Amino acid sequence: MKKAVIYARYSPGGQQTAQSIEGQLRVCRDYANREGYNIVTEYTDQKLTGKTAKKRLGFQRMIADSSKGRWDYVIVYQLDRFSRNKYDNAIYKEKLNRNGVKVISAMERVNTEDASGILMETMLEGMAAYYSQELSQKIQRGRAINASKFLSLGSNPGLGFKVVDKQIVIDKANAHYVVRVFEMYANGATMLEIIAYLNNLGARTSHGRPFTKNSLQRILRNKRYIGIYSYKGTDTTDALPRIVPQTLFDQVQKRLVENIGAGGRGKAVEDYILSGKLFCGHCLMPMAGSSSTGKSGKLHRYYRENKGCKRLTIIKHKIEDKVIEVVRDMLTEDNQRIIAREISALCEQEQNNPNLKRLQQLMKENNKQKANLLESLKVGKASATAANFVFAEIDRLEKEAAELEKLTAVEEERHYGLSEVDIMYFLSHLRNGNLDELEYRKLLVNAMVNSIYVYSNDDGGHKITVIFNVSNQQPVQVDMSLLDEIQNNGSLYASLSSPPKITNNSK
Repeated sequence: MKKAVIYARYSPGGQQTAQSIEGQLRVCRDYANREGYNIVTEYTDQKLTGKTAKKRLGFQRMIADSSKGRWDYVIVYQLDRFSRNKYDNAIYKEKLNRNGVKVISAMERVNTEDASGILMETMLEGMAAYYSQELSQKIQRGRAINASKFLSLGSNPGLGFKVVDKQIVIDKANAHYVVRVFEMYANGATMLEIIAYLNNLGARTSHGRPFTKNSLQRILRNKRYIGIYSYKGTDTTDALPRIVPQTLFDQVQKRLVENIGAGGRGKAVEDYILSGKLFCGHCLMPMAGSSSTGKSGKLHRYYRENKGCKRLTIIKHKIEDKVIEVVRDMLTEDNQRIIAREISALCEQEQNNPNLKRLQQLMKENNKQKANLLESLKVGKASATAANFVFAEIDRLEKEAAELEKLTAVEEERHYGLSEVDIMYFLSHLRNGNLDELEYRKLLVNAMVNSIYVYSNDDGGHKITVIFNVSNQQPVQVDMSLLDEIQNNGSLYASLSSPPKITNNSK
Protein backbone atom coordinates (compact mmCIF):
# COMPACT_ATOMS: atom_id res chain seq x y z
CA MET A 1 0.00 0.00 0.00
CA LYS A 2 1.20 3.53 -0.82
CA LYS A 3 2.44 5.41 2.27
CA ALA A 4 1.29 9.00 2.80
CA VAL A 5 0.88 11.75 5.38
CA ILE A 6 -1.84 14.38 5.70
CA TYR A 7 -1.21 18.11 6.05
CA ALA A 8 -4.06 20.38 7.21
CA ARG A 9 -4.11 24.10 8.01
CA TYR A 10 -6.66 26.77 8.80
CA SER A 11 -6.03 30.50 8.62
CA PRO A 12 -6.69 33.10 11.32
CA GLY A 13 -10.03 34.84 10.98
CA GLY A 14 -13.66 34.69 12.04
CA GLN A 15 -14.68 32.26 9.30
CA GLN A 16 -12.16 29.63 10.35
CA THR A 17 -12.49 27.35 13.38
CA ALA A 18 -10.79 24.33 14.85
CA GLN A 19 -13.53 22.29 13.16
CA SER A 20 -11.97 23.31 9.84
CA ILE A 21 -8.96 21.16 10.71
CA GLU A 22 -11.17 18.19 11.60
CA GLY A 23 -13.15 18.63 8.41
CA GLN A 24 -10.02 18.71 6.28
CA LEU A 25 -8.58 15.66 8.05
CA ARG A 26 -11.83 13.73 7.59
CA VAL A 27 -11.92 14.46 3.85
CA CYS A 28 -8.23 13.55 3.46
CA ARG A 29 -8.70 10.30 5.42
CA ASP A 30 -11.70 9.37 3.27
CA TYR A 31 -9.68 10.09 0.14
CA ALA A 32 -6.78 7.96 1.43
CA ASN A 33 -9.06 5.02 2.20
CA ARG A 34 -10.78 5.28 -1.15
CA GLU A 35 -7.57 5.56 -3.19
CA GLY A 36 -5.50 3.00 -1.25
CA TYR A 37 -3.09 5.18 0.75
CA ASN A 38 -1.81 4.16 4.18
CA ILE A 39 -1.64 7.24 6.43
CA VAL A 40 1.60 7.23 8.43
CA THR A 41 1.00 10.45 10.39
CA GLU A 42 -0.76 13.82 10.24
CA TYR A 43 0.67 17.37 10.42
CA THR A 44 -1.44 20.40 11.29
CA ASP A 45 -1.08 24.18 11.70
CA GLN A 46 -3.85 26.16 13.39
CA LYS A 47 -4.57 29.89 12.98
CA LEU A 48 -1.63 30.28 10.60
CA THR A 49 -1.76 31.91 7.17
CA GLY A 50 -0.64 29.99 4.10
CA LYS A 51 1.36 32.94 2.78
CA THR A 52 4.49 32.36 4.86
CA ALA A 53 5.65 28.76 5.17
CA LYS A 54 8.55 29.48 7.55
CA LYS A 55 6.17 30.29 10.43
CA ARG A 56 4.20 27.03 10.12
CA LEU A 57 5.89 24.58 12.49
CA GLY A 58 3.78 21.59 11.45
CA PHE A 59 4.57 22.31 7.81
CA GLN A 60 8.30 22.63 8.52
CA ARG A 61 8.31 19.33 10.45
CA MET A 62 6.64 17.68 7.48
CA ILE A 63 9.26 19.06 5.06
CA ALA A 64 12.09 17.91 7.37
CA ASP A 65 10.57 14.44 7.84
CA SER A 66 10.19 13.98 4.07
CA SER A 67 13.95 13.29 3.86
CA LYS A 68 13.64 10.19 6.07
CA GLY A 69 12.02 8.05 3.35
CA ARG A 70 9.11 6.86 5.51
CA TRP A 71 6.38 8.02 3.14
CA ASP A 72 5.97 9.05 -0.50
CA TYR A 73 2.90 11.33 -0.64
CA VAL A 74 1.46 14.38 1.12
CA ILE A 75 -2.35 14.60 0.98
CA VAL A 76 -3.89 18.07 1.40
CA TYR A 77 -7.55 19.14 1.42
CA GLN A 78 -6.90 21.67 -1.37
CA LEU A 79 -3.71 22.88 -3.02
CA ASP A 80 -3.91 26.25 -1.23
CA ARG A 81 -3.64 24.42 2.12
CA PHE A 82 -0.06 23.60 1.10
CA SER A 83 0.85 27.21 0.32
CA ARG A 84 -0.77 30.30 -1.16
CA ASN A 85 2.63 31.84 -1.86
CA LYS A 86 3.62 30.81 -5.40
CA TYR A 87 7.34 30.86 -4.75
CA ASP A 88 7.17 29.13 -1.36
CA ASN A 89 5.06 26.57 -3.14
CA ALA A 90 7.69 26.02 -5.83
CA ILE A 91 10.58 25.88 -3.34
CA TYR A 92 8.97 23.40 -0.94
CA LYS A 93 7.53 21.20 -3.66
CA GLU A 94 11.00 21.03 -5.16
CA LYS A 95 12.36 19.93 -1.76
CA LEU A 96 9.70 17.23 -1.59
CA ASN A 97 10.43 16.18 -5.17
CA ARG A 98 14.12 15.77 -4.35
CA ASN A 99 13.06 13.50 -1.49
CA GLY A 100 10.79 11.49 -3.79
CA VAL A 101 7.56 12.89 -2.31
CA LYS A 102 4.52 14.16 -4.26
CA VAL A 103 1.67 16.44 -3.14
CA ILE A 104 -1.92 15.27 -3.76
CA SER A 105 -5.13 17.32 -3.45
CA ALA A 106 -8.08 15.42 -2.01
CA MET A 107 -10.64 17.91 -3.36
CA GLU A 108 -9.11 18.86 -6.70
CA ARG A 109 -8.76 15.80 -8.85
CA VAL A 110 -5.53 16.80 -10.57
CA ASN A 111 -3.07 14.19 -11.80
CA THR A 112 0.20 16.02 -11.11
CA GLU A 113 2.21 13.20 -12.66
CA ASP A 114 0.67 14.04 -16.04
CA ALA A 115 2.06 17.00 -18.01
CA SER A 116 -1.36 18.63 -18.39
CA GLY A 117 -2.04 17.96 -14.73
CA ILE A 118 1.04 19.98 -13.79
CA LEU A 119 -0.27 22.92 -15.82
CA MET A 120 -3.75 22.58 -14.31
CA GLU A 121 -2.22 22.49 -10.83
CA THR A 122 -0.30 25.67 -11.65
CA MET A 123 -3.55 27.38 -12.70
CA LEU A 124 -5.36 26.35 -9.50
CA GLU A 125 -2.45 27.46 -7.33
CA GLY A 126 -2.29 30.75 -9.22
CA MET A 127 -5.98 31.38 -8.50
CA ALA A 128 -5.41 30.60 -4.79
CA ALA A 129 -2.49 33.05 -4.73
CA TYR A 130 -4.69 35.71 -6.37
CA TYR A 131 -7.41 35.08 -3.75
CA SER A 132 -4.84 35.51 -0.98
CA GLN A 133 -3.62 38.79 -2.49
CA GLU A 134 -7.18 40.02 -2.80
CA LEU A 135 -7.80 39.30 0.89
CA SER A 136 -4.69 41.28 1.86
CA GLN A 137 -5.59 44.40 -0.12
CA LYS A 138 -7.79 45.87 2.64
CA ILE A 139 -5.02 45.31 5.18
CA GLN A 140 -2.49 46.88 2.82
CA ARG A 141 -4.70 49.94 2.34
CA GLY A 142 -4.89 50.38 6.11
CA ARG A 143 -1.11 50.02 6.39
CA ALA A 144 -0.62 52.64 3.66
CA ILE A 145 -2.81 55.12 5.57
CA ASN A 146 -0.79 54.55 8.76
CA ALA A 147 2.46 54.81 6.82
CA SER A 148 1.41 58.18 5.38
CA LYS A 149 1.18 59.40 9.00
CA PHE A 150 4.53 57.73 9.91
CA LEU A 151 2.77 55.49 12.45
CA SER A 152 3.80 52.02 13.60
CA LEU A 153 2.60 49.22 11.33
CA GLY A 154 2.64 46.69 14.14
CA SER A 155 6.16 45.34 13.77
CA ASN A 156 8.92 45.61 16.36
CA PRO A 157 10.16 49.25 16.23
CA GLY A 158 13.74 48.29 17.08
CA LEU A 159 16.02 48.80 20.06
CA GLY A 160 15.81 52.36 21.40
CA PHE A 161 12.25 52.93 20.19
CA LYS A 162 8.84 52.11 21.59
CA VAL A 163 5.26 52.56 20.36
CA VAL A 164 2.82 54.82 22.21
CA ASP A 165 -0.65 55.22 20.64
CA LYS A 166 0.81 53.98 17.34
CA GLN A 167 3.45 56.73 17.45
CA ILE A 168 7.12 55.62 17.30
CA VAL A 169 8.93 57.44 20.10
CA ILE A 170 12.36 57.17 21.76
CA ASP A 171 12.70 54.60 24.55
CA LYS A 172 15.05 56.47 26.90
CA ALA A 173 15.77 53.32 28.90
CA ASN A 174 17.50 51.68 25.91
CA ALA A 175 18.38 54.40 23.41
CA HIS A 176 21.81 54.93 25.01
CA TYR A 177 22.75 51.34 24.09
CA VAL A 178 22.15 52.20 20.41
CA VAL A 179 24.39 55.28 20.57
CA ARG A 180 27.11 53.26 22.33
CA VAL A 181 26.98 50.52 19.67
CA PHE A 182 27.47 53.07 16.87
CA GLU A 183 30.31 54.83 18.72
CA MET A 184 32.18 51.57 19.46
CA TYR A 185 31.93 50.32 15.87
CA ALA A 186 32.95 53.68 14.39
CA ASN A 187 36.00 53.69 16.68
CA GLY A 188 37.20 50.31 15.45
CA ALA A 189 35.65 47.76 17.85
CA THR A 190 34.81 44.40 16.29
CA MET A 191 31.29 43.02 16.33
CA LEU A 192 32.32 40.25 18.72
CA GLU A 193 33.73 42.85 21.13
CA ILE A 194 30.52 44.90 21.00
CA ILE A 195 28.37 41.77 21.47
CA ALA A 196 30.42 40.72 24.53
CA TYR A 197 30.19 44.26 25.96
CA LEU A 198 26.38 44.42 25.63
CA ASN A 199 25.72 40.90 26.90
CA ASN A 200 28.05 41.39 29.90
CA LEU A 201 26.04 44.49 30.83
CA GLY A 202 22.86 42.41 30.72
CA ALA A 203 21.49 44.42 27.80
CA ARG A 204 18.98 42.69 25.53
CA THR A 205 17.68 43.17 22.00
CA SER A 206 14.23 44.63 21.33
CA HIS A 207 13.00 41.03 21.35
CA GLY A 208 14.45 40.45 24.84
CA ARG A 209 17.25 38.13 23.67
CA PRO A 210 21.05 38.26 24.00
CA PHE A 211 22.85 40.08 21.18
CA THR A 212 24.22 38.16 18.20
CA LYS A 213 26.04 39.22 15.06
CA ASN A 214 22.77 39.33 13.09
CA SER A 215 20.95 41.49 15.64
CA LEU A 216 23.95 43.85 15.84
CA GLN A 217 24.09 44.20 12.05
CA ARG A 218 20.39 45.08 11.98
CA ILE A 219 21.02 47.88 14.48
CA LEU A 220 24.01 49.28 12.57
CA ARG A 221 22.03 49.40 9.30
CA ASN A 222 18.72 50.70 10.72
CA LYS A 223 17.92 54.05 9.08
CA ARG A 224 15.27 54.77 11.70
CA TYR A 225 18.05 55.89 14.02
CA ILE A 226 18.66 58.95 11.80
CA GLY A 227 14.94 59.77 11.56
CA ILE A 228 14.10 57.95 8.31
CA TYR A 229 10.70 56.23 7.96
CA SER A 230 10.67 53.55 5.23
CA TYR A 231 7.61 52.05 3.57
CA LYS A 232 7.61 49.95 0.38
CA GLY A 233 10.97 51.26 -0.76
CA THR A 234 10.19 54.93 -0.09
CA ASP A 235 12.28 56.75 2.55
CA THR A 236 10.99 59.87 4.29
CA THR A 237 13.60 61.92 6.18
CA ASP A 238 12.95 63.64 9.52
CA ALA A 239 9.78 61.56 10.01
CA LEU A 240 10.98 59.96 13.26
CA PRO A 241 12.94 61.23 16.27
CA ARG A 242 16.73 60.81 15.77
CA ILE A 243 18.84 58.71 18.12
CA VAL A 244 22.16 58.73 16.21
CA PRO A 245 23.83 61.81 14.62
CA GLN A 246 24.10 61.71 10.82
CA THR A 247 27.92 61.94 10.79
CA LEU A 248 28.25 58.98 13.17
CA PHE A 249 25.78 56.92 11.12
CA ASP A 250 27.71 57.68 7.91
CA GLN A 251 31.01 56.62 9.54
CA VAL A 252 29.50 53.28 10.50
CA GLN A 253 28.03 52.67 7.01
CA LYS A 254 31.43 53.38 5.45
CA ARG A 255 33.16 50.87 7.72
CA LEU A 256 30.46 48.23 7.08
CA VAL A 257 31.04 48.54 3.33
CA GLU A 258 34.81 48.29 3.76
CA ASN A 259 34.50 45.15 5.89
CA ILE A 260 32.16 43.50 3.42
CA GLY A 261 34.61 44.26 0.62
CA ALA A 262 37.44 42.69 2.60
CA GLY A 263 35.83 39.44 3.68
CA GLY A 264 32.38 38.99 2.26
CA ARG A 265 32.89 38.52 -1.48
CA GLY A 266 31.48 35.43 -3.19
CA LYS A 267 29.17 34.50 -0.32
CA ALA A 268 25.86 35.35 -1.98
CA VAL A 269 23.43 32.47 -2.41
CA GLU A 270 22.85 31.70 -6.07
CA ASP A 271 19.65 30.19 -7.48
CA TYR A 272 20.07 27.40 -10.02
CA ILE A 273 16.60 27.48 -11.56
CA LEU A 274 17.07 24.35 -13.71
CA SER A 275 17.95 22.08 -10.76
CA GLY A 276 15.85 18.93 -10.80
CA LYS A 277 14.99 19.37 -14.49
CA LEU A 278 18.43 19.29 -16.15
CA PHE A 279 19.99 15.94 -17.17
CA CYS A 280 22.91 14.61 -19.16
CA GLY A 281 21.49 13.26 -22.41
CA HIS A 282 24.18 10.56 -22.60
CA CYS A 283 23.74 8.86 -19.21
CA LEU A 284 20.50 10.55 -17.98
CA MET A 285 22.14 11.57 -14.68
CA PRO A 286 20.97 14.87 -13.13
CA MET A 287 23.17 17.96 -13.42
CA ALA A 288 23.56 20.10 -10.28
CA GLY A 289 24.64 23.70 -9.70
CA SER A 290 28.31 24.29 -8.94
CA SER A 291 30.84 27.14 -8.82
CA SER A 292 34.59 27.71 -8.83
CA THR A 293 36.99 30.67 -8.73
CA GLY A 294 39.44 31.22 -11.58
CA LYS A 295 43.04 32.48 -11.32
CA SER A 296 41.82 36.05 -11.79
CA GLY A 297 39.52 35.68 -8.78
CA LYS A 298 36.37 35.71 -10.91
CA LEU A 299 33.61 33.38 -9.72
CA HIS A 300 32.28 31.02 -12.42
CA ARG A 301 28.97 29.17 -12.05
CA TYR A 302 28.12 25.94 -13.85
CA TYR A 303 25.81 22.98 -14.04
CA ARG A 304 27.77 19.71 -13.94
CA GLU A 305 27.34 16.01 -13.26
CA ASN A 306 28.42 14.73 -9.87
CA LYS A 307 27.99 11.12 -11.01
CA GLY A 308 27.45 9.38 -14.34
CA CYS A 309 29.68 9.80 -17.37
CA LYS A 310 30.81 13.30 -16.25
CA ARG A 311 31.15 14.45 -19.83
CA LEU A 312 29.36 17.77 -19.31
CA THR A 313 30.07 21.03 -17.51
CA ILE A 314 28.02 23.94 -18.83
CA ILE A 315 27.89 27.65 -18.06
CA LYS A 316 24.94 28.50 -15.83
CA HIS A 317 23.72 31.80 -17.24
CA LYS A 318 23.96 30.68 -20.88
CA ILE A 319 21.83 27.56 -20.57
CA GLU A 320 19.32 29.28 -18.27
CA ASP A 321 18.94 32.20 -20.69
CA LYS A 322 18.57 29.82 -23.63
CA VAL A 323 15.91 27.70 -21.88
CA ILE A 324 13.95 30.84 -20.94
CA GLU A 325 14.18 32.00 -24.57
CA VAL A 326 12.99 28.61 -25.88
CA VAL A 327 10.01 28.53 -23.49
CA ARG A 328 8.93 32.06 -24.38
CA ASP A 329 9.29 31.26 -28.09
CA MET A 330 7.10 28.20 -27.58
CA LEU A 331 4.37 30.29 -25.92
CA THR A 332 3.08 31.77 -29.18
CA GLU A 333 -0.51 32.98 -29.23
CA ASP A 334 -1.54 29.84 -31.14
CA ASN A 335 0.15 27.57 -28.59
CA GLN A 336 -1.40 29.55 -25.75
CA ARG A 337 -4.82 28.82 -27.25
CA ILE A 338 -3.99 25.11 -27.57
CA ILE A 339 -2.83 24.94 -23.95
CA ALA A 340 -5.82 26.98 -22.75
CA ARG A 341 -8.25 24.63 -24.51
CA GLU A 342 -6.50 21.59 -23.03
CA ILE A 343 -6.53 22.91 -19.46
CA SER A 344 -10.07 24.25 -19.80
CA ALA A 345 -11.20 20.80 -20.98
CA LEU A 346 -9.63 19.23 -17.90
CA CYS A 347 -11.47 21.74 -15.74
CA GLU A 348 -14.72 20.94 -17.55
CA GLN A 349 -14.31 17.32 -16.46
CA GLU A 350 -14.44 18.59 -12.87
CA GLN A 351 -17.69 20.50 -13.37
CA ASN A 352 -19.66 17.45 -12.21
CA ASN A 353 -17.72 17.89 -8.97
CA PRO A 354 -17.44 14.32 -7.63
CA ASN A 355 -16.46 15.68 -4.23
CA LEU A 356 -19.76 17.53 -3.90
CA LYS A 357 -21.63 14.35 -4.82
CA ARG A 358 -19.63 12.41 -2.25
CA LEU A 359 -20.43 14.97 0.47
CA GLN A 360 -24.11 14.82 -0.45
CA GLN A 361 -24.00 11.04 -0.21
CA LEU A 362 -22.35 11.25 3.22
CA MET A 363 -25.15 13.59 4.34
CA LYS A 364 -27.77 11.08 3.17
CA GLU A 365 -26.04 8.32 5.10
CA ASN A 366 -25.84 10.56 8.16
CA ASN A 367 -29.57 11.32 8.02
CA LYS A 368 -30.37 7.64 7.55
CA GLN A 369 -28.29 6.66 10.61
CA LYS A 370 -30.05 9.29 12.74
CA ALA A 371 -33.46 8.10 11.56
CA ASN A 372 -32.58 4.47 12.41
CA LEU A 373 -31.41 5.45 15.88
CA LEU A 374 -34.58 7.42 16.58
CA GLU A 375 -36.66 4.50 15.33
CA SER A 376 -34.81 2.16 17.69
CA LEU A 377 -36.03 4.22 20.63
CA LYS A 378 -39.63 3.80 19.53
CA VAL A 379 -39.39 0.02 19.25
CA GLY A 380 -39.74 -1.57 22.67
CA LYS A 381 -38.58 -0.11 25.92
CA ALA A 382 -34.90 0.70 25.86
CA SER A 383 -32.83 0.60 29.03
CA ALA A 384 -31.39 3.81 30.41
CA THR A 385 -27.91 2.74 29.36
CA ALA A 386 -29.03 1.96 25.80
CA ALA A 387 -30.98 5.20 25.56
CA ASN A 388 -27.98 7.22 26.71
CA PHE A 389 -25.82 5.50 24.08
CA VAL A 390 -28.37 6.30 21.35
CA PHE A 391 -28.64 9.95 22.38
CA ALA A 392 -24.83 10.28 22.48
CA GLU A 393 -24.61 8.75 19.00
CA ILE A 394 -27.31 11.09 17.68
CA ASP A 395 -25.41 14.04 19.16
CA ARG A 396 -22.24 12.88 17.38
CA LEU A 397 -24.12 12.56 14.09
CA GLU A 398 -25.61 16.03 14.53
CA LYS A 399 -22.12 17.51 14.88
CA GLU A 400 -20.94 15.53 11.87
CA ALA A 401 -23.95 16.79 9.87
CA ALA A 402 -23.13 20.40 10.78
CA GLU A 403 -19.58 19.91 9.54
CA LEU A 404 -20.79 18.20 6.34
CA GLU A 405 -23.14 21.13 5.71
CA LYS A 406 -20.22 23.56 5.99
CA LEU A 407 -18.06 21.51 3.63
CA THR A 408 -20.95 21.19 1.18
CA ALA A 409 -21.58 24.95 1.22
CA VAL A 410 -17.90 25.62 0.55
CA GLU A 411 -17.86 23.06 -2.25
CA GLU A 412 -20.98 24.52 -3.88
CA GLU A 413 -19.34 27.96 -3.93
CA ARG A 414 -16.05 26.70 -5.33
CA HIS A 415 -15.36 27.57 -8.96
CA TYR A 416 -13.72 24.55 -10.50
CA GLY A 417 -13.79 25.81 -14.06
CA LEU A 418 -11.03 27.99 -15.48
CA SER A 419 -12.15 29.64 -18.68
CA GLU A 420 -9.92 29.81 -21.73
CA VAL A 421 -9.78 33.59 -21.19
CA ASP A 422 -8.46 33.11 -17.62
CA ILE A 423 -5.82 30.66 -18.80
CA MET A 424 -4.81 32.79 -21.78
CA TYR A 425 -4.28 35.72 -19.41
CA PHE A 426 -2.07 33.57 -17.19
CA LEU A 427 -0.05 32.27 -20.15
CA SER A 428 0.32 35.79 -21.57
CA HIS A 429 1.85 36.82 -18.24
CA LEU A 430 4.26 33.90 -18.49
CA ARG A 431 5.17 34.88 -22.05
CA ASN A 432 5.75 38.57 -21.37
CA GLY A 433 7.16 38.75 -17.84
CA ASN A 434 10.28 40.65 -16.80
CA LEU A 435 13.35 38.61 -17.80
CA ASP A 436 15.43 40.29 -15.10
CA GLU A 437 13.18 39.05 -12.28
CA LEU A 438 14.45 35.81 -10.75
CA GLU A 439 11.01 34.80 -9.43
CA TYR A 440 9.49 35.20 -12.90
CA ARG A 441 12.19 32.99 -14.41
CA LYS A 442 11.56 30.35 -11.73
CA LEU A 443 7.80 30.43 -12.37
CA LEU A 444 8.25 30.12 -16.14
CA VAL A 445 10.53 27.08 -15.82
CA ASN A 446 8.47 25.47 -13.05
CA ALA A 447 5.17 25.79 -14.92
CA MET A 448 6.20 24.97 -18.48
CA VAL A 449 9.36 22.81 -18.46
CA ASN A 450 9.22 19.10 -17.71
CA SER A 451 12.90 18.28 -18.34
CA ILE A 452 16.00 19.36 -20.26
CA TYR A 453 18.60 17.00 -21.74
CA VAL A 454 22.10 18.15 -22.76
CA TYR A 455 24.28 16.40 -25.34
CA SER A 456 27.85 17.10 -26.41
CA ASN A 457 28.55 17.28 -30.16
CA ASP A 458 31.64 15.91 -31.91
CA ASP A 459 32.69 19.49 -32.75
CA GLY A 460 32.82 20.49 -29.09
CA GLY A 461 29.45 22.24 -29.10
CA HIS A 462 26.28 21.21 -27.34
CA LYS A 463 22.68 20.44 -28.12
CA ILE A 464 19.85 20.72 -25.61
CA THR A 465 16.41 19.15 -25.84
CA VAL A 466 13.61 20.86 -23.90
CA ILE A 467 10.50 18.81 -23.06
CA PHE A 468 7.43 20.80 -22.03
CA ASN A 469 4.49 20.19 -19.69
CA VAL A 470 2.18 20.24 -22.69
CA SER A 471 1.02 16.89 -24.00
CA ASN A 472 0.80 17.84 -27.69
CA GLN A 473 3.94 20.00 -27.81
CA GLN A 474 6.93 18.37 -29.50
CA PRO A 475 10.32 18.61 -27.74
CA VAL A 476 12.48 21.52 -28.92
CA GLN A 477 16.18 21.11 -29.65
CA VAL A 478 18.75 23.90 -29.71
CA ASP A 479 22.31 23.83 -31.07
CA MET A 480 24.56 26.12 -29.06
CA SER A 481 27.94 26.58 -27.41
CA LEU A 482 27.77 26.38 -23.63
CA LEU A 483 31.45 26.22 -22.75
CA ASP A 484 32.86 29.39 -24.28
CA GLU A 485 31.83 32.93 -23.44
CA ILE A 486 30.96 33.88 -27.05
CA GLN A 487 27.20 34.39 -27.39
CA ASN A 488 25.85 31.98 -29.99
CA ASN A 489 22.14 32.13 -30.72
CA GLY A 490 22.29 28.80 -32.52
CA SER A 491 19.41 27.35 -34.52
CA LEU A 492 16.00 26.51 -33.10
CA TYR A 493 13.82 23.80 -34.55
CA ALA A 494 11.12 21.44 -33.43
CA SER A 495 12.18 17.83 -33.08
CA LEU A 496 9.86 15.16 -34.41
CA SER A 497 11.55 12.52 -32.28
CA SER A 498 10.36 11.07 -29.00
CA PRO A 499 11.98 12.20 -25.71
CA PRO A 500 15.72 11.47 -25.64
CA LYS A 501 17.26 8.06 -25.04
CA ILE A 502 20.78 7.19 -23.92
CA THR A 503 23.12 7.72 -26.88
CA ASN A 504 26.82 8.10 -27.51
CA ASN A 505 26.37 11.41 -29.28
CA SER A 506 23.65 13.88 -30.19
CA LYS A 507 23.14 12.65 -33.75
